[in-house]
Amino acid sequence: MKKLILLLVIFIQFSAQAYIPRFWMILSRTAENHGNGLYQVIQNVTFLHQAEPILLRESWLIRDGEHFRVTVTGLGSLKEKVEFTRIYDGDKVYYLGEGKKVRYHKLSDDWFESYFNFRYSAKIKPRMFAQKMISAEGLSLPPAYRPAKKGEERVLEYETDFLRLGRSNGKVAYAIGTPAPVGATQLPAGMWIEQDQFNVLKIRLKTQTEVTARNYGKFSRNLNIARVREVSWGDQKAEIHTMSVKPLYVSSANKKLLSYQSLSEIKEEQKPLRKEDDSVIYDFYSRFR
Repeated sequence: MKKLILLLVIFIQFSAQAYIPRFWMILSRTAENHGNGLYQVIQNVTFLHQAEPILLRESWLIRDGEHFRVTVTGLGSLKEKVEFTRIYDGDKVYYLGEGKKVRYHKLSDDWFESYFNFRYSAKIKPRMFAQKMISAEGLSLPPAYRPAKKGEERVLEYETDFLRLGRSNGKVAYAIGTPAPVGATQLPAGMWIEQDQFNVLKIRLKTQTEVTARNYGKFSRNLNIARVREVSWGDQKAEIHTMSVKPLYVSSANKKLLSYQSLSEIKEEQKPLRKEDDSVIYDFYSRFR
C-alpha cells in the first residue's frame, strides 16, 4: 500500500511538472503581465567592454508593445555628449535627422522590446513567426482545429511541436522554438517564459542575439518588469537596469508625445550617438534601438 501511495505521489508530481498549457494561453497570460495604460520607465544601460563601465540613461514612454518613445542621454564620460530621441510606431522608428528633419526607418530584426511589452498575443505572433520561433500553425487564433487524419476525429487546436518545457536562469520555463541540434553552432531563435509566473526569461533571435531577464518586480496596473536584463551579441554584452517605473495618465499631451510629429517640437539641438564616440555602443543603438 505504501509503495502504491509513493508511486501515485511521484506520478502526480511528474504530471504537474510535465503539464504544458496551450500555446495561446501561455502568450495570453504573459500579455496580461505587461500592464495597461501608459508608463514612464527609466533605465540605465551599462557597457562593460572598456576598463571603466560606460553608462547611458534611457527614459521610456511605453504604451504597449508597438508604441514607445525613448530619450537617451549620456552619463559619465558621455555626459553632455549624447542626447537623442526616438519614437516607435509599429514597424517604424522615427528620429530627427540633419536640419532637424523628422526621418524614419524600419525596425531592425534585432529589436527586442516588443517581446517584453506585448499586450496582445496577436501582435507578437507575427514577430515570432518571422524569427522562426513558431510555425504557421502557431499564428492561428483559438479555437482552431488541426486537419483530421484519416480515421481520426478533429482535435482542438493545432499541434505545437515548437512548444516544450525547458530551463532558463535556473527556472523551469515554457520553451518556444525548435530545440537546438546537438553540436549546433547556429542556435535556433526562441523564447522562454517562466512556468506559472508567465514572465519572459529569455529570448534568442535568429541573429544569435540573446536577452535574458531576471528579478521581476510587480508594479501598478498589472505590470511585471525585469529589474535586470542582459543583452549578448557576438562577443559583446550590455546590462539594462530598471531604475524606476511610473504609471501615467493617457492624456492628450502624453499621447501626443508618442506621435512622430512631436519630434519637430524639440527645441534644443539633438546630439546623436556617433560611431567615433564608441563603436560598441553605436552598434547597440543601431541594432537594438
